[in-house]
Amino acid sequence: MNGKDKIKLFLVDDDAVFLELLKIEFLQRGDFIIQTYSTGELCIADLSHKPDVIILDYHLNGVDKNAMNGIEVLTKQKRQSGCSGYYAV
Repeated sequence: MNGKDKIKLFLVDDDAVFLELLKIEFLQRGDFIIQTYSTGELCIADLSHKPDVIILDYHLNGVDKNAMNGIEVLTKQKRQSGCSGYYAV
């Protein structure tokens, strides 16, 4: 990523309203490419799109009671990508 590029941001939250509000807030305040996900599993499946930053909810079981929580998703992302190339918040 250089100064001319937009920051690719992945937002992960199971609360659809909060997720949309967060997306709007980021779009109003910066130059981002934003992809949203309602589960961590969907985010993991899309890591090939190489985000610069991932903002990840801790409790991710609102959509699917058996979904991984934020720590489990983060652990799997680290294993899958070697935790290189992006920041997780």
